[in-house]
Amino acid sequence: MEDLALRKSIELGDEVWEEKLILLHHRLSRTKMEDFDLWEPLHKAFHMCLLEACQSPILLSYCTNLYDQNIRYRFLAEKNSTYNSRDVRHEHDGVFNATINRKADLAAELLIKHYTDTGTFLRESFKAVGMTS
Repeated sequence: MEDLALRKSIELGDEVWEEKLILLHHRLSRTKMEDFDLWEPLHKAFHMCLLEACQSPILLSYCTNLYDQNIRYRFLAEKNSTYNSRDVRHEHDGVFNATINRKADLAAELLIKHYTDTGTFLRESFKAVGMTS
């Protein structure tokens, strides 16, 4: 769903959307993940802004719900001491730059990879402690 919403945002997004995305990316990049009470609302706002120009309230609502459901898995991943080896800021930069430059294929690929890397990390962590077969 995020793939579709991001592609439509890139296609339909205007200057106001771009300016909001630039501001949110700037603020997020200046905030430390460890400062959760500041970082998490900015993180969600950045991700939702990427998608909000898609002009589909139903699709955007669905993506927001998926984001909220995904948070629990990210919290689990962040409890692992090796999770911080991931360069989330760099991942955000890549998605942002591809989006602002209207490179829909690259932006969508990077966004999906950003999401699935958390799942992959968790799967591997669970395997390491014998929680999956």
